[in-house]
This record gives sequence, structure tokens and C-alpha cells, in this order.
Amino acid sequence: MRSNNFFLKLAALATAFAFFAIIFSSCKIKRGSDETTTSEAAEVTERNVPAGVLTVPYTTLDSLNPFVTKSLLNSSLTSLVFRSLYVTDAGFMPVADLAKTSSVQGKTVSVTLTEGIFFSDGTELTAADVLYSFAKAKPSPVYAQSLKNVESCDSNGRFDLNFTLTRADVNVLSILTFPIVKNGTAETEESLPIGAGRYVYQKGELRTNLVCNMKYGGEIPKIGTVRLYNVTVSESLMHLLDIGEIDCFFTDLSEGSAKRTYSSVNEVYLNDLVFIGVNSAEFPLNTADMRKALSMACNRQRIVENAFMNHARITEIPLNTAWTNIINSKEQIYTASDSDETAANALLKTLGYGADGNPLTLKLIYTDTGSFTRNTASLLAENLKKVNITLETSKLEKDAYETALANGDYDLYLGEVKLTKNMDLSCFFDDGGSVSYGIAADAAVRSRYFSYMSGAESLDAFIRSFNESVPFIPLCFRNGQFCYSRTVGGTVEVTEDNLFGSIDKWKI
Repeated sequence: MRSNNFFLKLAALATAFAFFAIIFSSCKIKRGSDETTTSEAAEVTERNVPAGVLTVPYTTLDSLNPFVTKSLLNSSLTSLVFRSLYVTDAGFMPVADLAKTSSVQGKTVSVTLTEGIFFSDGTELTAADVLYSFAKAKPSPVYAQSLKNVESCDSNGRFDLNFTLTRADVNVLSILTFPIVKNGTAETEESLPIGAGRYVYQKGELRTNLVCNMKYGGEIPKIGTVRLYNVTVSESLMHLLDIGEIDCFFTDLSEGSAKRTYSSVNEVYLNDLVFIGVNSAEFPLNTADMRKALSMACNRQRIVENAFMNHARITEIPLNTAWTNIINSKEQIYTASDSDETAANALLKTLGYGADGNPLTLKLIYTDTGSFTRNTASLLAENLKKVNITLETSKLEKDAYETALANGDYDLYLGEVKLTKNMDLSCFFDDGGSVSYGIAADAAVRSRYFSYMSGAESLDAFIRSFNESVPFIPLCFRNGQFCYSRTVGGTVEVTEDNLFGSIDKWKI
């Protein structure tokens, strides 16, 4: 009897312990948080937030506010936290993100937002948030250039927006890619604005990280936490990647050189055009045939392979050859990728120059932005020597270079310009444009370009006009690199506008 009573009491005691365990677990405190959570909330969080951790670089010397940030490191994080009306794909075409529908009529762009999209704090995203974000983006160092043609934005409903342009633009949707933040949350440099992207800022005592936004409407990534690694000025990102301190980073190669790595690398198509500017006011460069001959003499393939180490793509037009509209163009826009010395000499002969004619000396100026630039200038001199043209290259400091351009003290200049995703060439064709040096004010190609942008003429018509006039000589579009550890698996697809757009397909 005593033995039976003992076991009955033992069973009752075990039941009591189980009961109290359940009671206590329903009121537990979540570690690392100041808030108490119910067992139901804890279970949902534990079930939904993946354990994967990705480490990416940033700098505490710059802001994480996307409208204030100046560094490529910190601006690279924008697509993780924020969404936009549109993103551009690998072909530089607009893909709707927050936008449900849109229409472009002359200088008016109407956009209707998708309803039922929420910020990470649970509030619904509306037109008021877009108005606020546009007001912050318009003057910002990151988005001012792309939004220069967007004069204003207003709403005519909770989810309806109208953008007014200063000049008609058939490609305008491609620049409506500025981040949308919650109204009132991006007021200072120290602000961590609230977004609706896959991740949300989590500020701790020691560091700021990114964690999955559980209110994100799409698929939750397998990587639950993006750890931010503070990088000092002296540290090499490639070295940090190779030794395993960080898992990935993006470089636009703007330093003018590329480093070797043992890690995985994806080439990222940029809209950075490398070109030869021509002083068309001076004889003999004032004739289209001379400019055509110079273009024919340029061995673009060799420049891409040897000067840019294959981190570029050849072009003979000023529009990105990866752009879907160019790929679908009916106009024959390419000639041979190698230099066509025979054709160049034949055209030069009609002008009295070339291999069988008078020698010609031209002066090319450039500013040293790295080995890409130096090697390109050297290769151009070799190219032109084959058609009896001596190219005197002059490396100038930036201030002296800009002064020479302003004064017309050059025949040719080596330049690079970052075009916006709507393929805006007004920097060449507007009076006072940033790279309009040497282009005749009455050039017919100007009016053709703006006529195309207004929708009055076809893209092919502009391309034909450019090929006839050659107001400047495009060489190539430069690439960037997305470098990542071999521990990062899955499908890694990267575009400049949306570096982490495929992160829901990554594994680590």
C-alpha cells in the first residue's frame, strides 16, 4: 500500500510540475528585448524568423538614412529595408513594386498604389508616404540627378499620385525608384526611417543590424539577420571577404581598377558611359565624316579586354546595349567590335588624311581616375596611329581638366558619365549640360533626341541621326561587381537598383 501511494504521489507531483511549466512559459520574457511577449507571439517569431545570418559591410561614418547617405557602402543597403514604386531589371526596364497601375501622358505621370501594403510598424503605406519620400528624395545627393526632370508630386486620393515633369519623358517610370519611407521618419541624419522592405533596422547598444520584417507582404528570406560590419577607411573589402569577416559587398569599380579574389563574383551592368568628347568647333573635327572615321578607328574590343579587364561592354551608341529597348530595336546599331581600319582610311582619304594622305595630330586630355583611364588613353593612341593620326595624350589634374574643357583647349577628351536609368542624354544635349562640351548647339541630333523622349519619334530615328552625326564617340559601358563568399548558396541575381532583390533565394 505504501508503495502504491508513493507512486500515486509521484505521478501527481509530475503533473503539477508540467502544469506550472506551461503557466510560466506563457509569461516568459524575450531575451534581448524590453518587452514581454506571450507564448503565442514567441512561437510565431521562433517559427518564422530563419536562423541564417549574412554579414555585410557599412560605415558608421555615414548615415543609414537613404536620403542623406553619401557612401556606396550604406546606400547599398537601401533595397533591403525599403521598397519603391518601381525597380529596374537587368535590362534597365521598370518593374512595378509598390505601383499597381500607371500612365504617362505628356508631362503628367499618374500612379496608383497597391493597397494593403504595410510598413514594418504595421501602418498601411499610402500616397502621403510617397509625397513625403519624394520631398526628401528630390534634393538628396543620391536621387537628385535622376529626379531633376520631375518637377512636383501631388495626390488626389489615398492611393493615387500625379507627378508633373518639366519635359516629356517616355522612360520616366525607370527613375521612380526612390525609397518610400513612412511619413515623418527621415527627418535627421541619425534617423533610421521605417520602411516596408524585407528587413527592418534593429538598433542595439553595440551595433545596428537588420532583421526580417515579419509584416513584409512577400516571401520571407531564409536569411533572418543581416549583420552590419563597420568598415574603417583603411580596410580592404576584398580582403575582408577573402578572410571571412564579411559575406558580400558591391563595388562600382569607380576607383578605376579591379582586384582579384578567390570569392564568387557577379558582373553588374551599370549605366556608366565611357566616351570620347570631340571639339566639333575646330577644323577638321567639325565634319561628321572625320568624327565617323575616328570612331571606326577605335578598337573597342581591345579597350574592353585590356584597359577594363573585361569589366565593360562595347558600344557605338550612347544608349546602354543591355537596355531591352535597344536589344529590340530594328535599327542596325553596331558595326564591327574591332577597329575597321580599312573603312576609317577610306573615309579619311576623302578628307585628305589617312594612311595615304596627310598626317594629322590631335590632342586628347583626360584626368587620371585609375588604370582603366590611363590604359584607355594609351590604347586610343595606338589605334589612331594605324590611320596616320598622332594622338598626343595629356593627363591633367581634375581642376585643370575642367578648365581646359570650359575653355575649349582640347581636340578630344576622355570622359565618363553616369546616365540615369531612363537613358537621359540631356547631359550631352542641353545647353550647359555636364558633358555637352564641344557639341554644336544647332546639331540636328539634339532635336531628334528630345523628339524621341517626348514620344514624337521612334528610338530608331534617334539612333540613325546619332550615327550620321557622331557628336561624340561612345566606347563602352562600365560594369560593377557584386562579390560574395562561396558559403552563400542559392540563386544570386543582382541589379544595381536592387542589389539584394534575390535574397529570398539565397542560402547561407
